[in-house]
Amino acid sequence: MKKRNVQIYRATVGAFYAVFSVLGVALNFAACRKLRKLSLNIYKQQRSFFMYTMTCTATHMLFAFHHFVWAYSFVNADKDFLNIVRYVVRPYVYDLTTFSDPIVLVALSKQVRMAFSKTIFLRITTQTNNTRC
Repeated sequence: MKKRNVQIYRATVGAFYAVFSVLGVALNFAACRKLRKLSLNIYKQQRSFFMYTMTCTATHMLFAFHHFVWAYSFVNADKDFLNIVRYVVRPYVYDLTTFSDPIVLVALSKQVRMAFSKTIFLRITTQTNNTRC
């Protein structure tokens, strides 16, 4: 595939991520307003979910911004800046986008933490029992 086509693809992906992010932020704030109108008990239950979705939306907004900067530096033929965006910043943005969701989910959800602890505990006890035999 030609280099120009790849950059057009990146700009298109960045545009879709930007639309997703803007709609996500708007819908998150609408959900927050609706939750505040409901009872305080329901709001407290949904607060963790709201924080998770806001984190997800924020990291995807960063991802979209990164794609726009990448496409902008390519169109302007700024090779030094393009190399910085491509090789220095990209791994951090991709890692943050990939790993922030599970980290926040584990941090906010007691059910997920309990499932992990049960799985780890069962694995440790199984390994201990197997080494004794």
